[in-house]
Amino acid sequence: GRSLHVTCILFDRVEQIVLRTCACASAPSQLMAMGLFGCAPIAPSLAVDLRLLQFMKTLFVRLTPNTTAWCEALAVFLQERGYGLTTQDNLRRRFSNAYQWYIVLV
Repeated sequence: GRSLHVTCILFDRVEQIVLRTCACASAPSQLMAMGLFGCAPIAPSLAVDLRLLQFMKTLFVRLTPNTTAWCEALAVFLQERGYGLTTQDNLRRRFSNAYQWYIVLV
């Protein structure tokens, strides 16, 4: 197995977790069991709370979808609560990947 460090974006906080992955316990299946959706199918570095993705989907049914603005607002919201994320563009790209695949699979 291998260790995988994942940043988890929850409704009210950011958490860092370490997953032990192997052929019988993939990162995506472990994340889904925790109510999280990864930004990549093999080795995600970011995972998003499924409830947050559902909220975003509900919001975008009523507003023009704008993941860039959403991610900027999320970064500021989390930063004001003491959760600094490395770069906004990196967050936008990874969060957008998670949201895109969530929409495809829902």
